[in-house]
Amino acid sequence: MKKLKRFIIYLRLWFIRQMGYNLPSLREATFIVPGQLYDHFGRVVRAVPSKMPATDNGDCKEQEEVPEHCLQCDLYNKHIPCSFNHRMANGNDICKNHHFEIICLNSGNI
Repeated sequence: MKKLKRFIIYLRLWFIRQMGYNLPSLREATFIVPGQLYDHFGRVVRAVPSKMPATDNGDCKEQEEVPEHCLQCDLYNKHIPCSFNHRMANGNDICKNHHFEIICLNSGNI
């Protein structure tokens, strides 16, 4: 099942590239849509639901200790900056119930 999902994502990327579209930049997005593919520092990323919801420990940038929900995020684990708008369309923080997954390098600049 996981291989099928990965195949569908790569098929979407191929189709986007063939149509000449560009992925929206995660840093410039007005709000984040879970499951949407974004370009972020030369990588294709998307927000996926977290296995465990985040506890209210505050923001990643304001604490000395790293919150548990940041430890699940590929951006944190690969040392990629995540200083951007973390809000969804409904006003909730995306990091509360989701984490970011790096799909692949964006070598074709789509």
